[in-house]
Amino acid sequence: MTNFEQTDAGESIQNAKQDIGSVEQPLGKDEIILSAEGTPVDAFNAWGIALQKGNEGKVAAPDGSLIWRSQALRNAMDQDYETLAKQIEAGFTEGALRFLEFASKMHKYSAGNQDLIYMQAPYATYVQSFSAWSRGGYLLKSRAEGCRPIYILQPKPYMKITHRNEAGQVIDVEKKAVFFTVAVVYDVTSINQDHKKVPDFWTPLQGNADMLTHRLIEVLNEDAITVVEGYPDLQAMGASLKGTIMLRPDLQSVNRFLVLAHEVAHEYLHKDKERRELAKEIKECQAEVSAYMLASHFGIKSPLSADYIRMYGNNKDTLKEQLKITQPLVHTLIDKMEKEYDLYAEFEYDEQKTAHQDARRNTYQRKNKHSRRRG
Repeated sequence: MTNFEQTDAGESIQNAKQDIGSVEQPLGKDEIILSAEGTPVDAFNAWGIALQKGNEGKVAAPDGSLIWRSQALRNAMDQDYETLAKQIEAGFTEGALRFLEFASKMHKYSAGNQDLIYMQAPYATYVQSFSAWSRGGYLLKSRAEGCRPIYILQPKPYMKITHRNEAGQVIDVEKKAVFFTVAVVYDVTSINQDHKKVPDFWTPLQGNADMLTHRLIEVLNEDAITVVEGYPDLQAMGASLKGTIMLRPDLQSVNRFLVLAHEVAHEYLHKDKERRELAKEIKECQAEVSAYMLASHFGIKSPLSADYIRMYGNNKDTLKEQLKITQPLVHTLIDKMEKEYDLYAEFEYDEQKTAHQDARRNTYQRKNKHSRRRG
């Protein structure tokens, strides 16, 4: 494995380059592949294949052929979804709950990358790229001190080619599909806190159901959705009424937030078409899982019925599709609720500062270039 020794910013950059480069070298004869829990795994397991060292971006498959690491990671992801779906189908839902809780912390990432991060670093709490950490003035630890790269998939946009005739009229538009490359990110546990301490990303919202309810209502009002008190019917705790959410006035603090989060999911996910065409069980399942993830992110314990989880993902394809539906909503709600508190102001400030410095440097270089030409 690559030897990491942390001394300064220059070497921290070299470490990150070595992390990326290390996946381009062949697997050593005595190399031991470790699982997310740190235990050896079968080299022919999908994760064993994905995490071995490679050659020019490719890794060895069990049949001896070479496949792209990005494909190996996708294969490992599919294996994870299939395993989780089988557990759910068999009635074991603890694994699904753990994954949903973890996914709520990694809400900025796609459902697929949430799985990739979870399987490599289930302890992760805040993950970003080396360049993003660097912009904040942070350095990596040495490998011996616990620096551990996490491999994810980074989408590359498709190419659009427009063909025109001699008159300039469009005769054909060719689109090439999105493809994925392997990217490396690091959890906060890989950062050298002696050089610069990473702040705790905590807000007064954490665990405070009353403040969470108030903040979520503010977010809803920004989208012209109002929250009123009333009794939807004899049994319902709340109702989504297309532009209005009704909550029972007798709900206690935590239940009030959980019911509101549930109805918010209905309001955003289930428009006229979904309300007509989706089975009631599926709609309730999507709303309940969204509320569970939102509550988990902010430290609110929420009961989630095993029946809901079984409806959410009793096979690999269903599980993946449901995650693609609920994950973007949860991400958007968390982002909007936390925006007021400037959780990542330090990183945003440094990023803007860096961009400004880059712009000034580029302008200076262009001016010098023209000056030299005139001279």
